[in-house]
Amino acid sequence: MVRFARGMGWMGNFLSLDAYVAFVFVVPGYIITSFRAHFITDQRLDGPDYFVRLLTLSALNFPLSGWVIYLVMNSNTDLKIRALAWGFVLLAAPAIIGFASGITSKAGWLRKIYGWFGLSPIHVIPTAWDYQFSTMCGSWVFVVLNDNTTFAGYPRRRE
Repeated sequence: MVRFARGMGWMGNFLSLDAYVAFVFVVPGYIITSFRAHFITDQRLDGPDYFVRLLTLSALNFPLSGWVIYLVMNSNTDLKIRALAWGFVLLAAPAIIGFASGITSKAGWLRKIYGWFGLSPIHVIPTAWDYQFSTMCGSWVFVVLNDNTTFAGYPRRRE
C-alpha cells in the first residue's frame, strides 16, 4: 500500500492511497444514491452490484463537475479555494446530481422523452406495490391476504 505521509502512526493509514481512491470514487456515488432515494424507491442492490453502481455514479459525477477542479488547479489560487473546489466536486455536486435525478425520475420526464421516440423503458420503481404506496396520499388502505387476513389503515405521508 502506498502512503502519502509516512511515519505518522494512525494518520498514515488514513492518508493511504486506498482511502483516497475510495473517497474519490465511491463517496460521490453514495451521496448521489442517498439523495435520489429521498424521491424514489430504487432497485435494491447488494455486494458487487451495489459497488459497481457507486463507481458508475461517481464516474458520472466527474464529467459533470470535475471541470471545477481543472479550473482551480490550473490557476494560482489559495489552498482554501482548492479545498472548497474539491469539497464541491466530492460532496456538493453529487448531492445536486442526486437531487436532480430523484426529481426527474419522480416526475417521469425521462420516460416522456423516451415515449416521444416510441420507447418504453423499464420503470425505475421495482414493484407495483412500491409505486402505488409512493404515490398515495390521503387514502385509506384495506389489504386482504390470501389467507383472508386483513389489514386496514391510513398511510402516513413520508416527509
